[in-house]
Amino acid sequence: TALESGVPVRLPRIAHGCLPMWDNYQHIDNFFTRSLGGNYNAPPGSVSEGDLDAAKQALRRFDVVVILEELERHVPQLHRVFGWLDLDGRELPQRNSHKAWGMDRVPVFTAQQEEFLLHVNRHDYELYRYAQAVANERTEAARVALSSAGAAADPDMGMSTSG
Repeated sequence: TALESGVPVRLPRIAHGCLPMWDNYQHIDNFFTRSLGGNYNAPPGSVSEGDLDAAKQALRRFDVVVILEELERHVPQLHRVFGWLDLDGRELPQRNSHKAWGMDRVPVFTAQQEEFLLHVNRHDYELYRYAQAVANERTEAARVALSSAGAAADPDMGMSTSG
């Protein structure tokens, strides 16, 4: 494979044709680090610490950093920056679970392949941990700002749409 050899491959056109033929290994080789770090077309397996640092710097420039799996926790950022209110305490349904189709019982990768992919994507895993820290930092800052700004005007701090 391209990841194992370090040589980009040009795949035959896939039936759905939604991606250019050159855009393939990038999706399983530090996709987020490549995308945010500005080195998307780096050869397979060559994403570096420098790319990771560039991705972290880019992430720091975002006004809102939210971890999707923790969306409800980060609503204060959305309220502070965009003026969005909370989700009325509703739990967000998980709509991307493979369990709905019984896929949780079908191994997609061997243990060796999983280990390989974890190693190859180490920069994305580090970027994810960094994003979690940034998201938590931004959420706490938003809570403090909303509390300071809204405590006198609104005892609920505008955090609920139910009355």
